[in-house]
Order: sequence, then C-alpha cells, then structure tokens
Amino acid sequence: MCGIVGIVQYESKIDRAVRAKALRILFSDIMLLTEPRGDDATGIYQVHADGDWMMTRKGQKVSHFLYEVDSKEDPITYSDVMDTWEQHAVEMTALVGHCRKATVGSRGQNNDDNHPFAVQLDEKNAILGVHNGTLTNHEVIFKKLTNQLPRQGSVDSESIFHLLYEETDKGTQPMTGDILRRMGERIDGAYAVISVNTRFPNQVSVFREGRPAEMMLVSPLNIVILASDRKFVEQSFAKYEFIRRMIDPALPALITTDRMLPERDYRIFDT
Repeated sequence: MCGIVGIVQYESKIDRAVRAKALRILFSDIMLLTEPRGDDATGIYQVHADGDWMMTRKGQKVSHFLYEVDSKEDPITYSDVMDTWEQHAVEMTALVGHCRKATVGSRGQNNDDNHPFAVQLDEKNAILGVHNGTLTNHEVIFKKLTNQLPRQGSVDSESIFHLLYEETDKGTQPMTGDILRRMGERIDGAYAVISVNTRFPNQVSVFREGRPAEMMLVSPLNIVILASDRKFVEQSFAKYEFIRRMIDPALPALITTDRMLPERDYRIFDT
C-alpha cells in the first residue's frame, strides 16, 4: 500500500503568491496525512507550463522529507521545491507526491526503486509518474517492449512508464484515451497512476484499477486535488480553514466538489 497526492492547476484570478501559499498548506498537509500509507520513501515531481520540471525522491518517510533543511545525499529539499512555485517565470501545471510502502524491490535504500520515475526522452523532457499498487506482469511487460530503454531499478512500477514511452511512440505523442485503454489491456494487477509527459506539460493523466483515486475540484484556486484517501483531503481543508480564519484572512475561502475516479477508468486533465 502506497499513497499518492496530486494537484492539477488551471488558470486562476487568485494572486499567484496567495495561491502558492494555499498550495503549501494543502499539499504539505495531505502528504503528511498520507504518511501511514507508506513510510519507506517519499518523492515529488512538478511540471511548469513551459515544460520545465523538477523531481526529488529519498528513502525517508514524509515527515523527515518535508522538514529536512539540508541534505548531503540530494541537495534538493522540499523547501527548495516550494520556493520555485512562485519564482518560476510561468505557473505550475502539476505537482505530484508519493509515499512508498515497498512491496517489490528495495525498501527505500535503493533510490532507483523509489517514486517518482522519470523516463528520459531527451536532454530536457521526460515521462514522469507515480504508482500506487502492485503489478503481476511487470517482467512480462519489460520483455515485450519493442523500444527498450535501460531499466533503472528492480521495482514493478517502473514498467508502467516504460510502457507509456512505447505507447506514445517514444514519448512524441500526446496522451489519448486510446493509449490509456491499451495501457489497461497490457497491465495486470492493481494500480493508480498519475503521469505527465513534459513535452506536453498541460496534460496530466490519471488512471486506475483496484486502487483508489479521489478527485476534489477546488475553487476559486482552480485546482484539482488527487489523493488515495478522501479523508486526508477533507482533514487538510479543515486545517486550511482554521489557518484562514485565525491566522491569514487573505487566503481565499474554498468551495469543493468531490469525485471518485470510477474503477478501470481514466482522466486526462488539460490545463
């Protein structure tokens, strides 16, 4: 059992600095609440509208990952990532986190087995993704790939993103429903996946079978929150409202609508 958290950002009339502050509260708190679903490793990736992206992953539980001030192993800390949310020339389109509970591969010690995964397309672009679940045919998937790339680790999840590389013609094609349907036909096991091809930074793909993917539409921030458990999102909204009323009234009041992504279904968000 792992946990995934994602935020898809659309254009908003809310001031960028105010929205970044709201994201710090919501995303950080949902990640902390998701920690019980996996404490072997933590990772995040983000994509901006111009295709720039950043990723970091470490064999730490969330509470260590988020509060880390300095790191000798990986110089990128969570606070470094947060600083880019409003400093970058253009807005983010996607912010995705993962809490890993190892079922296949190392238990966080080998960072190549941790999430997110990045299948490099060229010097700039990559297919990025996280996965919650366990696959039963990942070795078969790797053997049947016609466009073989070097395998990074030994975990089952990595096969999903190599398969996406193949199904999107080496990452040159945008995501479509047909591609995701073919993915569903070729993957056996349980999965909830959030993926972005940075060549098409306005597309965020989510697909699932056997693992939850809750969706919360949040206005006026104009974001969609994706999570493994609805209660974590609801608890983060309660904390946000407390902060807004008691500490920072400049934060906007939130209006939310929740959805569960149906079983064996997908969504392609176009920001």
